[in-house]
Amino acid sequence: MIYEQPESTRGTVRGLVLLNCAGGMNNKAIVDDWRIKLFLPLLWLIDFLLKQRPVASTLFERVKDRNNLKDILLSVYGNKDAVDDELVEIIRGPADTEGALDAFVSTVTGPPGPSPIALMPRLADVPVLVLWGDRDPFTPIDGPVGRFFSALPSELPNVTLHMLEGVGHCPHDDRPDLVHDRLLPWLHSLPLPPPAAEAAAGGVV
Repeated sequence: MIYEQPESTRGTVRGLVLLNCAGGMNNKAIVDDWRIKLFLPLLWLIDFLLKQRPVASTLFERVKDRNNLKDILLSVYGNKDAVDDELVEIIRGPADTEGALDAFVSTVTGPPGPSPIALMPRLADVPVLVLWGDRDPFTPIDGPVGRFFSALPSELPNVTLHMLEGVGHCPHDDRPDLVHDRLLPWLHSLPLPPPAAEAAAGGVV
């Protein structure tokens, strides 16, 4: 999700980094893509079924099964070596806590939230670095959100986009070395804030 900078903090945020920016908490709002249009009836059916508690519970148990979860992770990571038992347990752990089922259902069936396409023009005064894995199956670069961000550098001079070869949906964990190669020089290139803004932020930027 994209952070929308409050008016009261303008001048204290020096830059924004987006890693494979999603279209929202779910993709039902992206109706201009043929893939979403094709599967929209199925998504509506899933929403209906998930609102039936026994069905939702059964599906959730299958999703959080270690083997199923590992298969899902392998499908979204370009670097398969990054998908180990530790990662599976880190992601699976919260699924056993109270309220996890409700959170799962809410994420899948709830409103997708604000679209990055609507939010990005409001960030025209903030340097933005976009890092995108070219093997992301969840938010592919040829999808509607990916196409939008691909075109942004030619429309907004504050936006820099780098494609990460062989990287999936979680670049920072998939190939942190490639992310650091692009991220660290960009961070060092950011202009220092004016003294007034730094003082207002208590010295934290």
